[in-house]
Amino acid sequence: MGISLWRSIGFFLAIAFFGVMLFPSKREMGKYFSESQYFSKASFYLEKQFHKDPADMANTERYLRILLQNKKYGLFEKIGEQVASSHPGEDGIQFMMAEYCENRMEPGRACVYLERILKNSPRD
Repeated sequence: MGISLWRSIGFFLAIAFFGVMLFPSKREMGKYFSESQYFSKASFYLEKQFHKDPADMANTERYLRILLQNKKYGLFEKIGEQVASSHPGEDGIQFMMAEYCENRMEPGRACVYLERILKNSPRD
């Protein structure tokens, strides 16, 4: 007269499945650590997600910011230039690269990125 064994097993499997779904993905972990300004932990997750899906621009921006915070300028320049040239319509990446070049006293390179921003949205 109680609950059958198969229903109990089914309920346990459903709870286990939905419990596993609650664990955050690498993208969510990277976002969490970058927003909480725990840059050393965020770098690992954001780098993994960047290599998995480089077209994810929100993650790429966070990854580039983390590289700047961790003072990995060579890697920032390499990845930033690749992403900026492959996605010229992304104003956030273009502005980040322009700002970086301005801070490094390279106005010629900064103008290239600012010109791309102006081409994308001349009213702004």
